[in-house]
Amino acid sequence: YIAACVLVAIISMILNKKNWVWFIAASLLATLMHKSALLIILIGVLSYVLLKKGILNIYLQFGIIAICYLLMDKIDIPFLDLISLYGEQAGYDSEAIDGYTSLAATTKNFGFSSWLILLSQLVTIRYSQSMQKLNNNKASFNIIYNLFFIGVCISLLFYNNFTIERLNYYFNIFYPITLSIALFVMSNSTKKIDKHMFYTTILILSTNFMYNLYKASTTAHESLLYKFDLFR
Repeated sequence: YIAACVLVAIISMILNKKNWVWFIAASLLATLMHKSALLIILIGVLSYVLLKKGILNIYLQFGIIAICYLLMDKIDIPFLDLISLYGEQAGYDSEAIDGYTSLAATTKNFGFSSWLILLSQLVTIRYSQSMQKLNNNKASFNIIYNLFFIGVCISLLFYNNFTIERLNYYFNIFYPITLSIALFVMSNSTKKIDKHMFYTTILILSTNFMYNLYKASTTAHESLLYKFDLFR
């Protein structure tokens, strides 16, 4: 996540060709924390060429999300093996990758917490065009929002793929950013429905947080509540 935050910090450099030297330098610096940060350079190219141009229609976005949900864990294409190989090069243990990417071996279900997160993401998508109008720098917002949207799609399509889930950090890191902008739009709107959506979203997020705390208190799980010992 620290390496992914580097992308957030240097996202503005993508729009100016003169800053690409610094963008690449910062990306390479991030690889010292995690080799997967090489993906930042590819994301930068994609953002400069395509993602800065605009965002999709809201209904088209909802349609894509629905398709991604229906195709969850059903895509079996050759490039996934290459992704797993890249995961090994990035420092992931090959046995862990095999265990998590094999659908027969996983028990991870799209349950209550996952639905709450998806609901908050759908709310964010609902206000995507309102958020775009709010931002003066449209190109910068387009990149941030599109990376968030790509992250949502990848999370759904490859829900049980360990390697892709880890690489998706570079897209999912923009989820709290876009969500906060959406909450700002809702809270400052004069429409009652937007106010209701604001409080509903806060309730969704609070419920998810409390539910995860409950799960962590009953079953130790590193992905829910990180545990550490300062004396070891």
